[in-house]
Amino acid sequence: MAMLAMLASCAKDDELSTSDGKMLTFNVNSSVSYETRAGLNANGKELTDLWMLDYQGGVLKQTIHQQSSEAGFGTVSAYFAQGEHELYFVASRGDGAKLDTDEHKITWARVSDTFYKSLAVDVSRAAASTNVTLGRATCKLKVSVDDDVPADAQTMSIKTGNWYKGIDYIDGSAADMSQQNFEVDISDGTKTVGVFSISPETWTTDVTVSIKTATKTESVSAENVPLYRNRETTLHGNLFGSQQGMAIGIDDSWGEAAEKQW
Repeated sequence: MAMLAMLASCAKDDELSTSDGKMLTFNVNSSVSYETRAGLNANGKELTDLWMLDYQGGVLKQTIHQQSSEAGFGTVSAYFAQGEHELYFVASRGDGAKLDTDEHKITWARVSDTFYKSLAVDVSRAAASTNVTLGRATCKLKVSVDDDVPADAQTMSIKTGNWYKGIDYIDGSAADMSQQNFEVDISDGTKTVGVFSISPETWTTDVTVSIKTATKTESVSAENVPLYRNRETTLHGNLFGSQQGMAIGIDDSWGEAAEKQW
């Protein structure tokens, strides 16, 4: 009986590390995580979804999807066959996520802050536990009205030209480009609205901002608004009165400052 118990124990240990592979753990965080806050987060706001996709020799071997409601969110443990693997990590708090492994992309009904990292792993040399820091894959467009908004204002509409709703998880590039129309209730007096896009390193898009009141709609447009990955572009100005017009600024703690006015 003692020998049988010993053999059973050895078999259990071999499941963790054998000549065929071993268990690896990846502790994932974003490039702007706060170490004092539990869970996977960015700038103090919790991310809601984490994917790890494991490829070996160009073939998808396993996919792990975690959500923030799960215990251990942000820590990924899995068994990996011996050899070299390419791992792809995506973390986001966007809404309506859809994974398409045929097109190797993740898309969202509405994009929010999203982070990405690819990692080459040789299983025979890999540490049992590895920290992985993901880099931001989005830009943010912030629209702010400088003048007084009428008390009967109902909605703000932000209509864009090119806008990206997906990420190619193999190379981290922006995918699924289309026009977008964001509509936000501002009846509570809101004057500033922010929207996210998965972002190339640098690009431009046209933007039309409209505010609908009980009696009329005021609009202003800006062409070739500059956007940058890991940057926030602020589009602000007056929508009401004779001083109607907008200015563009690119400046945020996300990244290096830049500015443009037109």
